[in-house]
Amino acid sequence: PTLFPYPTLFRSQSWLDVYTKHGQPLPPQRWIDLLGKPPQATDLHAELEEKIGHKLERDAMNEGRNQTLMRIIDNMPVLPGVLDYVRNAGRLGLKLAVASGSPRDWVYRFLKRRNLFDHFDIIVTNEDTERHKPHPDPFLETARRLGVAPRQCIVFEDSTNGIRAAHAAGMYAVAIPNPLTRGLDFPAAGADLQLVSLLDISLDDLIARID
Repeated sequence: PTLFPYPTLFRSQSWLDVYTKHGQPLPPQRWIDLLGKPPQATDLHAELEEKIGHKLERDAMNEGRNQTLMRIIDNMPVLPGVLDYVRNAGRLGLKLAVASGSPRDWVYRFLKRRNLFDHFDIIVTNEDTERHKPHPDPFLETARRLGVAPRQCIVFEDSTNGIRAAHAAGMYAVAIPNPLTRGLDFPAAGADLQLVSLLDISLDDLIARID
């Protein structure tokens, strides 16, 4: 979630456009509840169909929505400070991992298009665990594959569901809210630190702070 400029926002906007087209609201809180969870966690199609009282042409709707979404996200740069963190992690000999609620092909696509894929030792996606954020399973599975103890891990998250999962896993949880989640109470969710961006603190200083 902290690698790219909030693809979840564009996903939410794409669904909001669909709901609005059918004269139905999609409250921001509804989408916030889903952040960090895999797409299949909730059937937004079924919710909309129930509201409007008839079936939708799901395949056609999804094809148009996904094509637009992918064009937008493919052109997005990584977030400020991310490349420095990746380079410095390599300099320090630290292991890097992605633990995402998104599908594997989605995650691989974006990492490869930004030449970041080879920098990560482990990539865990929604196909790899039965339970997802806010459960700790994705992060615990990531630590297991890395061969490190959970307490040795630092997690960067932009959703309270992700922070709750990291906290439950016993990891140091750094919150970097996105525009949709900026007003949420991350400390209450278990965040050990909250930043505006990774430019706020260098990786070396973050590690020193934790130590």
